[in-house]
Amino acid sequence: MIRVRRSITWVALVVGCVTLATSVHGKTRRIEMPHYSFAKPTERGWRVKRVPKQNETTTLTRQVSKSTFQIQVMVNIIRFPSLRASTPKEIADAFRGHEESTMIRWGVEPGLYKLEDLVMGETDIGGKTFFTMDYVVKSQDGAQISSLYLCFPRPMGNEYFVITHYSETHPDGPPPAASLREDFEKLLESLQLVR
Repeated sequence: MIRVRRSITWVALVVGCVTLATSVHGKTRRIEMPHYSFAKPTERGWRVKRVPKQNETTTLTRQVSKSTFQIQVMVNIIRFPSLRASTPKEIADAFRGHEESTMIRWGVEPGLYKLEDLVMGETDIGGKTFFTMDYVVKSQDGAQISSLYLCFPRPMGNEYFVITHYSETHPDGPPPAASLREDFEKLLESLQLVR
């Protein structure tokens, strides 16, 4: 399995937390966290793991043959007052730039993987603006297709933002014909932030 090293901040926030795992079946239900909520995808075999403390991480995972599909939703607290005065785009640009440089420093430069097709953008889904970063990571073990979406509760003066990350990890050859990206897009549409 390809492992893309995330920023040190992400790793530190997950250490020592209690997790709760459940399966997603039946009618649409909402995952509720202090800073966000969203409708769980239904009838597709997603496993849900929640880490309610610290960064409020919710991870949805689904295995299809040898491919792993994952959606992570988490909160990033903006700790510095100077950053809180910045626009969402300025904060998103800094965060995405840091993620890109982290992947290059810890993955590309040591020769662990290649980083391809990296594109940053902005899109509106469900009345919310998301700052995006799509990329592909390739190694001798296969490929991981990823999308990072950042959403802010307000146009200015934000104390936090929500990170939503989608990945498809395919260890052998091309991905299966059916992608689960549609579930990710439905989750983004249903995402609500606490203002």
